[in-house]
Amino acid sequence: MLDFFSCEKMNSVAVNNPLRWLHQESIDIDEENGALPKDYSKLVSLMRKANLIKDYKLSAGKVMRNSFKGRDLVLWIMKETKVKRADAMEIGQELIDKHFALQTTKEHGPTFSVDRYYQLVEEDHTIPLNNGAEHRPNTVQLHHYNETLREVIQKIFDKILSEDKRLVYLDRLDDNKDFKTYLKLIKEAANLDLTSTTTDQRLAFFVNIFNMMLVHITYKFGVPATIWHKKKYVFSTYYTIAGHLYSPYSILNGILRGNRKGIGMLWEPFGKEDRRLPLTIPGGEPLVHFAINNYTTSTAPIRTYSIQNVKNEMKENARKALHSEYFLRIDSTKKNIIYLNRIFKFYAIDFGEDNDEILSWILNVLDEGNLKDKLQAIYDKGQYSFAFLDIEWNVNHIKEQS
Repeated sequence: MLDFFSCEKMNSVAVNNPLRWLHQESIDIDEENGALPKDYSKLVSLMRKANLIKDYKLSAGKVMRNSFKGRDLVLWIMKETKVKRADAMEIGQELIDKHFALQTTKEHGPTFSVDRYYQLVEEDHTIPLNNGAEHRPNTVQLHHYNETLREVIQKIFDKILSEDKRLVYLDRLDDNKDFKTYLKLIKEAANLDLTSTTTDQRLAFFVNIFNMMLVHITYKFGVPATIWHKKKYVFSTYYTIAGHLYSPYSILNGILRGNRKGIGMLWEPFGKEDRRLPLTIPGGEPLVHFAINNYTTSTAPIRTYSIQNVKNEMKENARKALHSEYFLRIDSTKKNIIYLNRIFKFYAIDFGEDNDEILSWILNVLDEGNLKDKLQAIYDKGQYSFAFLDIEWNVNHIKEQS
């Protein structure tokens, strides 16, 4: 997903990550015991060396400590990286959207400005959404916890999802007793013991958590109005799970995809010393792309997953998705063009190393029938090409009441 969420921005802007210059060295992401990644410390170090971070006396008796001015940051970035002013401004925007810097002037606004002062955040600025559990580490067993969690989430989904399971009606969470139960139950995720869990146990649990976490975030903070809001939700909002912090981004790319780089990223979510690394799904599971809510109206149907049958349930959901116009179309009149959902472009490495392997993966998922027969015939001839369907980027969390 962000990744999926980042793709919207990448369609209109260069694919290069605007923060790429920060990651020339090997930098691990550390969400375990603090909200901020390790590259934040790298950035602060570079800014301090450049004498950007100072104590500013703005008026009599008012001093802004550990602050920098937007203009100074932009000029420094342009000088050090040889990028254009617009790219430097985008980096400044990323800093405030990810809560790395707080505005200190009265003229607060969502847009980064060269005329404002910004103060570095404290290490404990971001508080996990499930904060508040009694500290009893490694006392909750995943198998029983996931089944209880799944039952509660399914009751919530039964009430808040549209008929096709692709839209989330946020208003229906108001005074929803099952959602209140979930808010209490999710706090106990902090005390989970994941040390001896199986791949299927973690797969089912983290997919269920991911999908419900997006609902929780959006209900709490509102429907994101811009791509920056989406990225903030997915990169910078956390649950504490088994004593470690997880954002939706780290769940998808770190756990479910087997610690692979997100779209446009130059580093993996978990570094070599990250204690979450042993919990990743070995090699990643491609079916998760049909199991998670991608936050758009063209998502695969949203549902819950059991530990006992998670792979079959995911495969069933993938079949349903592939039979929809959002994921697969065939135009045999134009040189056998196969139109695919863009997940097969953005996450191509998850499905295979070339088009033949990707198409073979799809054929293995499809059930017997006309669609599979058509694809098999095209595959056997070996003369085909891929094109990619447009994505409906509208957020699939909506309010029925205006």
